[in-house]
Amino acid sequence: MKFSRVYIFCILLFLLLVFISEYRMPKHFRWEPTFSHNDKQPFGCYVFDSVLSTSLSQGYTVNSQTLYQLRNLKEPHGILLIAHEMPELTKTDVKSVLMLAEKGHRLLLVTESCGQTLEDTLRCHSYNKGTTMPLVQYVKKGFGRDTIQWLADERYDSREYRFYPQLLNSELNPDSRSCRLLSASGCQKTDSDTIYSRIKAVSFTIGKGSITWACTPLIFTNFGILDGSNHEYIFRLLSELGGLPVIRTEAYLPAVQTAEQTPLRFIISQRPLRWALYLTVLVILISMLFGFRRRQRVIPVVEAPQNHLLEFVQLIGTLYFQRRDSRNELLQQSNKYKKIWKKTTKKESLSPTSQNE
Repeated sequence: MKFSRVYIFCILLFLLLVFISEYRMPKHFRWEPTFSHNDKQPFGCYVFDSVLSTSLSQGYTVNSQTLYQLRNLKEPHGILLIAHEMPELTKTDVKSVLMLAEKGHRLLLVTESCGQTLEDTLRCHSYNKGTTMPLVQYVKKGFGRDTIQWLADERYDSREYRFYPQLLNSELNPDSRSCRLLSASGCQKTDSDTIYSRIKAVSFTIGKGSITWACTPLIFTNFGILDGSNHEYIFRLLSELGGLPVIRTEAYLPAVQTAEQTPLRFIISQRPLRWALYLTVLVILISMLFGFRRRQRVIPVVEAPQNHLLEFVQLIGTLYFQRRDSRNELLQQSNKYKKIWKKTTKKESLSPTSQNE
């Protein structure tokens, strides 16, 4: 019993050490951009969507409807689309974008590339001129940040925001006569005018609505919304949606990135279900530990041996009776009595009284 207690104590101590080591182990982050609503990694949108759902009082939802399906919206909405690079849009999708804007919807396209067809329609193209060094390595070496300047307009004053270059890989080359410049990461002032280079966000007025294009999708992620005070830059771009109810669509993300989670991942992602799983595993382990104890077997009842001498005598008597061999029995009895008589006479002859006589 003492050995069992020591064994159980060692098992519990081992499990406790494993739990502490796993809890204190540094988190392993994946830096691949997914922009998925369920992704809690730096370049996912789980935290981003949570912040916007609580900050935008007019409403914020995430779905997988395409631009063609969103044309059925009756009331004006703000439509947010975040993707690393949008696939080449069909003519139907491009017509849907223009129709949504003409009806009064406000679109915010946050992507490095909108596809050749839509770029030609908006007369604005993007170019990728980012750094090739990974973000983690760049930060470890202590390199500085680049600056994005919000251009002054009737609502906001001019202000600078500092981001890592890996988040600013692309820049826009629009026809300035057909759009309104919102932000840029470089400007040169001359005597007559200010020349902006590396434009990051522009806005087009179409019909009753507008289309805003920002080529910095990595900023609209969990990492970007938690990067110091840079969330203010995100909300300035979101203000282009005009205070309308916002719908973010994931229809143009790769299928691998928008795949549903496995049941186990869903259970772990929900706090009540996660603790229910932990308690279930703990109960199973405790039951296994108690099952290791040695169990006392049932002692069987041992009956005392019975005296079968009487049955044996009856069996022998019955045997002689059936054989009717009384002569053999009489001889045995006579021999027996002879032996007894001889022993008795011998003892009498050796006694002192007989010698005196």
